[in-house]
Amino acid sequence: MAKIPAVVVSGFLGSGKTTFILKSLLPRLKGRKISVVVNDFGEINYDKIRLYQEGLEVYGIEGNCFCCELGGEFLNTLASIRRQGVEFLVVETSGVSDPSPIYYSLESSGFSVELIMGVFALDIDERLLKHPLLQAQMDASHCFVLTKADLLPEREVLRKLKPFLEWQKPTFLAKEGYVEEDIESLFGQVQEKPRGGGKHQSFESYTLRLKGFYSKLEVEEFFRKLPRNIYRAKGITHCLESPLPLSLNYSFGNLTWERLEVEEEPFLVFIGDKIDHKLFEEFPRSQRLSYIHEKQCFPLCDFDAREGVGYLKGNLADELETAEKLLEELEEEDFLFVSGEAVSFEGFSDIKKFCEDLKNSQFKRLVLWKVPSGVVSYLLEHLPPDKLVYHLSKHYLLPKAHLSLRVDTKEKEDTLLSLISKSSVV
Repeated sequence: MAKIPAVVVSGFLGSGKTTFILKSLLPRLKGRKISVVVNDFGEINYDKIRLYQEGLEVYGIEGNCFCCELGGEFLNTLASIRRQGVEFLVVETSGVSDPSPIYYSLESSGFSVELIMGVFALDIDERLLKHPLLQAQMDASHCFVLTKADLLPEREVLRKLKPFLEWQKPTFLAKEGYVEEDIESLFGQVQEKPRGGGKHQSFESYTLRLKGFYSKLEVEEFFRKLPRNIYRAKGITHCLESPLPLSLNYSFGNLTWERLEVEEEPFLVFIGDKIDHKLFEEFPRSQRLSYIHEKQCFPLCDFDAREGVGYLKGNLADELETAEKLLEELEEEDFLFVSGEAVSFEGFSDIKKFCEDLKNSQFKRLVLWKVPSGVVSYLLEHLPPDKLVYHLSKHYLLPKAHLSLRVDTKEKEDTLLSLISKSSVV
């Protein structure tokens, strides 16, 4: 059986390997049947979750690194992939792995390693560049992809490039994970075999399992206070500011967020050197997402926060006209009235269940009052078009709703609820 071509994407913690694979590598491999094997040095494999969101065939190995597990799960995974008739394999190593033993395991398992790409962030702590593990990763790489160049001034980029250029290997700069140059022309052209020798005994991971919604600002404050010996953190959180889960990526003091529609239990994996577990006693307390977070929970779609206006079927309208239309329609039709004072959410799965319950209700008209506008915006994206949503909020207007009205004073609220109690609302 012919050998299957493979590339290995290596590099230290927080270098942007997954982003590079998604934005630069996989688009160049379109048209082939591809599998991805991803290793994460932690209890939960965040990178596998992230790649799976892109509809890829992903195999994950977590809890250790490839170079410690080559006799077991990794080799079994490679054998399984060969049986699937895959045309090309991408291997993303853990940030604390030496790619050399991975190269030899692939070569002896029916794969031909076309290239080892070393992905490194230019903002890495310069003290780490002489670490034996990073030296082994650089030595084994056939080329370098240097990320986060767009985050540094040009003069700083030139200075940070110097220790990589000394290796005299093809070097590419990536901006937001994208490399313009023709990297794939190197596939199969580099014959040098890696020597290896990197160690990672000094690294350890700690997994923080989360429950409930957290203040994004408080989480950011926690990360600002992390000691320098924690190099990397990543995972999925539920934040009061978003109805969708947020992925969190932290490396060397830089923190980024991204919305992901996943039902994974929230978690954060921290990787560093001699981690003091007492640090995590200071992690922010969670809450249930409820009507009191209306202003904090931002809508996913377009919104309007102006006073004195409303929306009717997507069109801007006078507030009084919108209120009159609401009361007129309340007199004619049966509605399901949902008050946010009786609804709260412990996680994204609760929001999804709330959406399914409304979807399966017999009512075509739904009056949502004091339900956080961020949650309502999620409902508007997922409820069928025959469900007409009447959105009543203190802070935001949602043009996508059938009707959207601000009820932002006690007088308006009392009047509205009085009229609703006299209507045919169920």
